[in-house]
Amino acid sequence: MIWISNFLSEHFNLIMIYLVIGVVISVKPLSSNITEYYERANNGFIRGMYGEIPLKEKLLMPLVFAISFVAFVIFWPIFRVFFIKDLILKKQETLLEEKKAEESRFLCLPQYLVKKVPIADVEADTKNFYHDPLGITPSIPFGYLNAAWLEFSSNLKDGEGLWEFFIPEGSEINYKYRSIATLSIRGYARVQDQKIIGEFVVDGDE
Repeated sequence: MIWISNFLSEHFNLIMIYLVIGVVISVKPLSSNITEYYERANNGFIRGMYGEIPLKEKLLMPLVFAISFVAFVIFWPIFRVFFIKDLILKKQETLLEEKKAEESRFLCLPQYLVKKVPIADVEADTKNFYHDPLGITPSIPFGYLNAAWLEFSSNLKDGEGLWEFFIPEGSEINYKYRSIATLSIRGYARVQDQKIIGEFVVDGDE
């Protein structure tokens, strides 16, 4: 036991700093847990569903919180590791959800990409011109959609590719609230690292 006493006396300042850090780190989560517990305990709806808290539990909970506080203070580095790990996992889940939400904005799925095409070939392709006998639709690529096409194609950046896509009738489409294309859909997509980041629908109706 003498070595323990010697160790404590020699490292007293470091031990106090360690414990103070543990107290500072532990106060907030513990107070939040206590507040949440007693708010739920005093919630009339919860008491109506599960009944009143037993007297034994009411007497034991302060002791449980006290033991938890001591454990947090002493072993705070371990709890911090788990806390940081949990934050990283939540951040990764958030990024994954954001990525899925971004991808769900577009009708096209990667399997419907046909071929990579230069902008010049797209604008020269005769099927992208609308032949209006009355001469109302302008004889330019995509007709009245030309302005939208120019904006879409001008956003093509280094590292991105322009791909033609075709979604056959009855295919599943990547859309938030719809799953089946009732007509075939043709268009062009901006693609980077096999990920669709932009879409220009030429014709079709989902």
